[in-house]
Amino acid sequence: MGNCDLNEELAERVAKFLLKIPDDVWEGLFDELPEFQKMPEEFKNWSFGKQAVILMVGALNDYRTKSEDYWKEFYESFGTPPKEPENFEDLKGMLKSVQRICKNLKSRKCTRMKKLLENKGKKFVEKLWKKNESYFKENIGLIWEELADVMGQCKEDKTMALAMKDLLFS
Repeated sequence: MGNCDLNEELAERVAKFLLKIPDDVWEGLFDELPEFQKMPEEFKNWSFGKQAVILMVGALNDYRTKSEDYWKEFYESFGTPPKEPENFEDLKGMLKSVQRICKNLKSRKCTRMKKLLENKGKKFVEKLWKKNESYFKENIGLIWEELADVMGQCKEDKTMALAMKDLLFS
C-alpha cells in the first residue's frame, strides 16, 4: 500500500456530514449517475447488500474504462432478466462475468476482481452481501477501511472513493 496518511478526524467529520443529507436529496442525485440510469428494475428489488456489492464491483471496474456504455454492458452481463444470487458461489459467478465486458480490461482490473473474490476479499464480500441498509449506514467508515485493506489501496485513492460512492448511493 502507498502512503496512506489520511486525516482520520477530517474523514470522520465528512462521513458524518454526508450521512446527515436527507434521503430525498440523495435520490435526486441518482438520476444523474449512469450506474443508476442504466440499472434494470430487477436489480432494484434485490436485497440491499447484494445491490451494494454489485455497485461496488461495478465502480471498481468502471474506473478508467472510458466506455459510455459500460454500465449498460455491466448490467447486461448478468443476464436478462438478472436473477438475484441465492448464495456466494452464484454471486461469485455473476461477478466473474463482469470481467468479460470491460473492453479495455487491464491486468489491474483482473487483479481487483481476484482480490474481491478470494481470501480476505471473499470474506469481506460474503459479509457485505448479507447485510441490510442500516448496517451500511452505521459502518460506512469501517467498510471503507476494509475495502481499502482488501484492495491494498489507501482509502483516499480515487478507485476507493468511486467504489464507496456507489455503496453510499445503493
